[in-house]
Amino acid sequence: MNKNIIRVISAVFALVLLIGVCALPVSAADVSPETEKVIALIKKLPTDAKTVTVENKAEIVAAKLAYNELTPDQKLEISTDYLVILNGDYSAVMPYILANLVNTMKALPEADEIKESEKDNIISLYIDYQLLDDTAKGAFSANHKEKLLSAVSRFAPDELTEEDAETIKTLIEEREQKEKEQKEKEAAAKAQKKKAIENVLKYGLIIFMALIILCSLVAMIILIIKLVKL
Repeated sequence: MNKNIIRVISAVFALVLLIGVCALPVSAADVSPETEKVIALIKKLPTDAKTVTVENKAEIVAAKLAYNELTPDQKLEISTDYLVILNGDYSAVMPYILANLVNTMKALPEADEIKESEKDNIISLYIDYQLLDDTAKGAFSANHKEKLLSAVSRFAPDELTEEDAETIKTLIEEREQKEKEQKEKEAAAKAQKKKAIENVLKYGLIIFMALIILCSLVAMIILIIKLVKL
């Protein structure tokens, strides 16, 4: 009987020990090098999202991009505490990113007017744009998106995602189609105006000639009347 009790106690102890080991946080040895780099970046971020300012933007974006590059299994290696810091800081810095994007994209010139020295700024702007969700991206006009994606396509085409490469192709095709339709519309309006002017000149000339003939007839009748009176 005592042996059975000992066995039961031993089994329970072993089970508790196993559960305890499984509940321990992932050790550094179990974390991949890529994950360690992300954790190191997160450790540099403000622990309180309320203290985040525009000065923290670069380091927060760097950490977020590095996290996005991890595989699903590697993301599971990061503790909840670190994820809370990363996501909280990212949400806090997003208004700064949006404000900068709105102001910069509005002032962005056409791709062929941008200087080579602006390449890094264009890429940085595109990275910020890529951090937005689909709803936020949809808030930008087609013209603004075309300017940005065209600039990236010109300076760093390899940086474009497949989706954005297809987007810029579609936007350019739509713009070219609209320009073609506008030119055709303007050409048609110009041809119509020219035809209207020609008709005015044509019928004006006919009326003018008719008036001349009429005046000639009147003059001839008056002359005939005078001659008859003589």
